[in-house]
Amino acid sequence: METNIQLFSNPVFGEIRTAGTSEKPLFCLADLCKVLGLSNPSDVKSRLNEKGLCITDTPTTSGIQQMIFIDEPNLYKCIFQSRKPDAESFQNWVTSEVIPSIRKHGAYATPITIEAVISDPEFGIKLLSTLKEERIQREIIERQKIELERRNSVMLPKVKFFDTVIEPANECIDIGQAAKILKLPYGRNTLFRILREKGIFFKNKNEPKQEYIERGYFKLYEKTIPRSSHPALMVITVLVTQKGLLFLSKLLKTEIEEKAMAVFQ
Repeated sequence: METNIQLFSNPVFGEIRTAGTSEKPLFCLADLCKVLGLSNPSDVKSRLNEKGLCITDTPTTSGIQQMIFIDEPNLYKCIFQSRKPDAESFQNWVTSEVIPSIRKHGAYATPITIEAVISDPEFGIKLLSTLKEERIQREIIERQKIELERRNSVMLPKVKFFDTVIEPANECIDIGQAAKILKLPYGRNTLFRILREKGIFFKNKNEPKQEYIERGYFKLYEKTIPRSSHPALMVITVLVTQKGLLFLSKLLKTEIEEKAMAVFQ
């Protein structure tokens, strides 16, 4: 495995070579053993998770050598194996300075990397390619974060509005209120007609079919109206649930988009 090498230096702990990416940093096992007073790197390696080990082409004063680098979980296992009094201080340095720097800046050139580039131009080309790829990935992630924040900012007021207009007790509103919330260019009667035409309601009455009630989109509310000179009148009101409101939003949004496309065809 070939990757970029970064060199972190500390007046107390000396130098630690790192590799990998900003998302998955790697640490030179030989350097860690030296700092932590672990005299036998082979024994240390045998107690680590093999999935977190990799062989990395590493520039040294003697040229490019293959060395073992370990991932972050294995780094902490090495620290726990150390009996040096300042092992905890080393961990604090790594977690507070080294890893955050890698996360923020990704790969960057250091004196040892520059020396390798000068002595091996092919290594320099691969290093630049790695830098470019990591920069592109960071830019993609940043754009995704911005887009997610934008969508959240758009949806949050709508969610709060739904929570305000829909009573928590029954979480239902009538068809007229649904048309207003969805900001439709028509009212309850037209919405009833559209739902009949789409087969969601029965063709001859303003009531949803059973399957859409079972899906949790609508509820039927029966109310008896007493009359003095006539028998009591039974009135059925169609209510839209919160789930049904989202269903109507998607359904009617598609219809509006289809009509808009038809205008330009």
